[in-house]
Amino acid sequence: MTDVVVSFFALVGRRYRVADIASDIDWLIDMSGLDVPHAIKNDHELDALISARATQTRLLVHLKQ
Repeated sequence: MTDVVVSFFALVGRRYRVADIASDIDWLIDMSGLDVPHAIKNDHELDALISARATQTRLLVHLKQ
């Protein structure tokens, strides 16, 4: 399992900063196409979104091989 901060850097290309949570949430939701059922309210929920996107990305790469 990869640390969520490492996954965030791999997905976004910059360090994870809690101060940027609002823009990071919007960007990740738009980019991922994931159906997020409610507003993400804190960094723990953002961590879950990052993990979901990282898993989705890894699965898509694996399936294309």
